[in-house]
Amino acid sequence: MSARNPLTLFTACVALIVLPSVLFAQERERATIEGLAPQRVFVTHASDTAQPAKLAAIVEFLKLEIESESRLVVVSQETDADVILALSAVATRNGFDVIGTATGRPSGVAGPKRTARVADLNVSTARRFIIDIVKALDAAYPPVAIKVSEIVTERVVQNTEVRTTEQGVTLTVFAPAGVTLILPEDERATVDENGVWSRELPQNASFAYRAELPGFVPRSRLIFMGTEDVRDELELHPLDHWRFGLDIRYVNLILAPQAEWYWVPGSVFLSAGIESSFLAIVPSYERDYKPLFRYIDLEVGGGLDLGKLDATLRPSLTLGLASRLDVGPGLFRFSDYGAVSMRTGLRINWAIAGPFTAFTELNSRLALVLVPEGVDPSLNLDALPKGLRLFDGHVVLEMPTLFFGGRYGL
Repeated sequence: MSARNPLTLFTACVALIVLPSVLFAQERERATIEGLAPQRVFVTHASDTAQPAKLAAIVEFLKLEIESESRLVVVSQETDADVILALSAVATRNGFDVIGTATGRPSGVAGPKRTARVADLNVSTARRFIIDIVKALDAAYPPVAIKVSEIVTERVVQNTEVRTTEQGVTLTVFAPAGVTLILPEDERATVDENGVWSRELPQNASFAYRAELPGFVPRSRLIFMGTEDVRDELELHPLDHWRFGLDIRYVNLILAPQAEWYWVPGSVFLSAGIESSFLAIVPSYERDYKPLFRYIDLEVGGGLDLGKLDATLRPSLTLGLASRLDVGPGLFRFSDYGAVSMRTGLRINWAIAGPFTAFTELNSRLALVLVPEGVDPSLNLDALPKGLRLFDGHVVLEMPTLFFGGRYGL
């Protein structure tokens, strides 16, 4: 048994040294995984100290103790260290004072300092000092957050900017003084007293504007700007004050001369006309039958033109009164049918070219029926236009019919 005791003692010593080393190595590894890094320590000793060779041996053992018993790591270069641990020894009457001083790097902040008195400078007598200074270092310098050094490579690229200066072109509009020009984005401008307006515009672009002047037909223009200046001589036509023309009515194509005078140019007009079976292109009776009399309608009325003044198609509302006369050999009197009537219609005007306008109109008439006392008015309706009889047949609302016609404006 006595032969085995030294072996057992040696094994126990190795275990005491190796096991803590493994545990602290695992602690350092776990700290690294968790985003923490152990601090680095550089151990040195003063060259002018007492017994420098023996102190150097203590330093080497101290390094092993730091690696095995703390969370710090030992480095061989001072420039790589976070902590500098310097050992020194001072001879005394009864032995030596061993001194360990830690200093932070590069801040220079003083750290733990430990002093121990030993009888001789060797590992055995300095054992307690070594354990004490290692514990102090481990407590003072725990692992710290890993510092990530980001290397930014900056590349300077020289950009060459090419600027192309494009010269504009000028649009000059010649128009009567006072004309209002409605430009893009609802901007408005006025032609000056000399009848000129101009603006510089980009090349190879289009420019739209509208010219308006009271009493004249507005005009909308679209100008293409190339690489040269453009002159646009704008001619405005006055609104019609008079219009003359013909209506073509009913299936027998009666020609009805009409005249219209504009009370408000471009909008409100008054009218007068005549409709007569004398002017029918297609006879409404059999060839061998000759009517004993013809009728003549004398008409007055008016209307309202709607929509834009320069629109190709414009609607109108019409309203008028008429009086019908029967005319024949020895006969000149108010007609039994339509002695007085009122017309209303919806007209669509089509601006053909210049002063010429064509139209179609849906027109209806409310006609008064005159009969001798005691005679049924319905007896006079057989040959008359179809319609709705009102007031016991004394008034007839005719079915709407289509008119066609044309006008020439002055």
